Amino acid sequence: MTTTWGTLTPQQRAVAAAAFEALETLDALAAAPAEPANDGRVRFADLRAVATDPDRPLGAGLARALAADRRLGADFERLVARRAAGHIRAAAAADTGRLSVREGNGFRITLKPSRADGAQVYVIIDLGPRTGEAPRSLFVCGGEPVYQKHGLPAANDGVVQILADAGSDLVRGLADRRTEVFLR
Repeated sequence: MTTTWGTLTPQQRAVAAAAFEALETLDALAAAPAEPANDGRVRFADLRAVATDPDRPLGAGLARALAADRRLGADFERLVARRAAGHIRAAAAADTGRLSVREGNGFRITLKPSRADGAQVYVIIDLGPRTGEAPRSLFVCGGEPVYQKHGLPAANDGVVQILADAGSDLVRGLADRRTEVFLR
């Protein structure tokens, strides 16, 4: 039996109209841009897109908004952590100094100065034995800048290597014991 609009009661029409309106709202949220709206507000869809899409960069405007609003930053970290393939917690508060090795659940990050150029550092991410897709993004939260997202090259035998400037945000963030690191 096929139901047509004309055969619905007024109450059924109202329910159907509300359902269509809700679906339209969801479509609009999913299509929101990855930068804050012109009015400065950040929408949930902005956070979700950056946290889940490896090809979506963390734009400067969104990074500033996350750093300026502690609750918004915490929401973003929860989104990233929820689906993270790996996590490194901040190091013990009593420790000082920079780190050259960080270990998380199932992976290790080593910062190794380049022998060819002292101004460069190899970021070596040992993913260990994994099944499934290798992580494509690395998030550094809590340093300076407060939030970073970096795309990862393809792993070779479970190891990702990045050659970065020694003073880059990535190297400073990974060496900072106050930061948390997520692989996604």
